[in-house]
Amino acid sequence: MARSDSFVSTATNETVTTMTLGPDPRAGMLAPIVPTVTTQTPGGRTMVVTSGRVTTRADSTDPLSLTSQIDSVSVNGQWTVTSYTAATRHFVATSAEGRQRFATLDAKGRITATQTAGLDSAQFSYDNLGRLSQQQVGGRVLSYSYDTRGRTWDALTGTQGRRIGSP
Repeated sequence: MARSDSFVSTATNETVTTMTLGPDPRAGMLAPIVPTVTTQTPGGRTMVVTSGRVTTRADSTDPLSLTSQIDSVSVNGQWTVTSYTAATRHFVATSAEGRQRFATLDAKGRITATQTAGLDSAQFSYDNLGRLSQQQVGGRVLSYSYDTRGRTWDALTGTQGRRIGSP
């Protein structure tokens, strides 16, 4: 019999997946996390995904006073760790192989910058309606404009303003 905090699913090919729920450090079981997922194929192959979350809050009684969060995910023992710092709205994800990815959010939670270590960074800006207005990857700049119905109207690139797409 399955635990009340777990779910078992059997696919048509007889692959069995068991998912266990656990409490989020801030919201408890109101917003559960999935600490364990085990998948077993009919041929006996097993994949185990384990995850965890650690948070730091400015006020331990206020779940919205997050100062930092660390999420860890293991797939068959290979860990990826993602950290978030609220003061800078900055993420750092480190893969099991040691590769790092970075992202920064604006005050509205939109991505403003990303980078994978060793590759060009990407920068994003938004118009007053929250739509993507410009992205820059390396030396290439794409600017977006929208029609009155909010559909992408134009994409311009480079310093010459060469049009690369329009309806």
